[in-house]
Amino acid sequence: MSSSQFTEGDLVFCFPSHWGVRKYDQQRFYRHMGGMGLKGVDFIAIDPHEKGHLYLIEVKNYRTRYREGLVFEAPLKEKGELADIVTTKYKHTMRAIRAIHLFYLRKWWYQLTRQLYLDSKRLQFDVVFWTQAYQLAKQAKRHSFVLWLETEEPAKDYRVELLTEIRKRLPLPINAAIAEQSNSSLPGIEVVNKKNKATKD
Repeated sequence: MSSSQFTEGDLVFCFPSHWGVRKYDQQRFYRHMGGMGLKGVDFIAIDPHEKGHLYLIEVKNYRTRYREGLVFEAPLKEKGELADIVTTKYKHTMRAIRAIHLFYLRKWWYQLTRQLYLDSKRLQFDVVFWTQAYQLAKQAKRHSFVLWLETEEPAKDYRVELLTEIRKRLPLPINAAIAEQSNSSLPGIEVVNKKNKATKD
């Protein structure tokens, strides 16, 4: 199956081609949202299968990186601190999705055509993507928050406790998960290190 690719730091995310995916800081709305102090997650993705599912994906890479002879180490944050950071990004992203919806509602033609966007599979178009993102975001069972966490060591206990802290900070019953290259909970998504991908290419 073909895929759409996005790079976040040293990681390359390959999403199924039929998904709709937006990298938050590359959106035309981003400059305005940043001015409002809204810090969004890295990826907003829609899996259109059946009734659709919205994924809000935040990426944190704490693996040691080597670049131009230099070594970059990023120590893991305390669990509560990291949970605060990533759940704030989740909440800000939800606010941004609502703000974009209000932007479209102000267009006279939007009310007349909104149902067409809800039924469409053409998620490459912004108006279709954001219309469906808003609809899915309103339904707790139809959207998930995913922290993509890469660490130098397995850190299994840290992940379990961090997920507990994240869930404490999210409104119930939002589904939350922590994923990584060796254990992805996202169907059809592949993630590789940019360096490894360049070697394969």
